[in-house]
Amino acid sequence: MRPAVAGSEWRAYSFADTPAIDRAKIAYFALSVFWRASVHPWVQANGERTHIELGTKYSDQIRRYLLDETAVPRNASLRVVACSDLVNQKTFFTPRENQKVKDRSVIFPQINYLEPRVIAT
Repeated sequence: MRPAVAGSEWRAYSFADTPAIDRAKIAYFALSVFWRASVHPWVQANGERTHIELGTKYSDQIRRYLLDETAVPRNASLRVVACSDLVNQKTFFTPRENQKVKDRSVIFPQINYLEPRVIAT
């Protein structure tokens, strides 16, 4: 498969070039992880607690989406990056709020959720 865009150490593929990828399942999984991290703190092995804040409006919209009551929140976007190296493939990080940007966004290993924009492209 030929990438739509490529750099020296990365490749990007278009939706048309990857029809076998079920983006709806990836989005559902990612949103479920973010929602869970927003309603309950995760305690890591070192005792560090992780909690993210989606805001009442988006938390409820995502909850209703996960229950199959509504569609994906209209103003949401999701960017997914799949790493090819073994270190990243075998690593898991809990969701965290992204402190580097001013809009509400949370990060998760190789999955980024930006609010108020949510879904797989």
